[in-house]
Amino acid sequence: MLATLNIVISLIFVLLLFSLLASTVMEVIAAMLSLRAKHLRYTLENMLGEKVADFVRHPLFRQLSYATNRRARISLYSLPGYVSKDTFTAILQDIMSAKTSNQLEENIAGLDEGDLKRMMQFMFRQADGDPVAFKNQLERWFDEVMDRASDWYKRNLKWWLFGVGAGFGLSV
Repeated sequence: MLATLNIVISLIFVLLLFSLLASTVMEVIAAMLSLRAKHLRYTLENMLGEKVADFVRHPLFRQLSYATNRRARISLYSLPGYVSKDTFTAILQDIMSAKTSNQLEENIAGLDEGDLKRMMQFMFRQADGDPVAFKNQLERWFDEVMDRASDWYKRNLKWWLFGVGAGFGLSV
């Protein structure tokens, strides 16, 4: 009985160690391949369409990218893995460069036809033309999209982690 218990405890300990090792290796792979940064870029492209280039070139975003690149030094990909909703809305509002409700409406009307213009028009209508309420709508939109993007990233990462774990299992 005691010998069986020792074997079970030893197996559990070994499996936990392999799990920890696989997770650590996966984090290194994710950093080397800049999986978070690439996923953020893909999500921003889906949200902003043709304005993603302006967003990425914005000085605040470039500073975040520079800080990320200097800290990691593993990957050449120069995007941060995360952007807060405050940063996102501040950059987007600066790109729209509107101080008043009328300017904001004109700038939205001047956008190229596409999903971004329709989303902006929708949020502007939801905000009843109020710039503060429009900012709140932008933050809500960002949160909702990023929640789904985070779920997709986690599901994708599970497959990578399964591959790393299978590789360890086959090597043993």
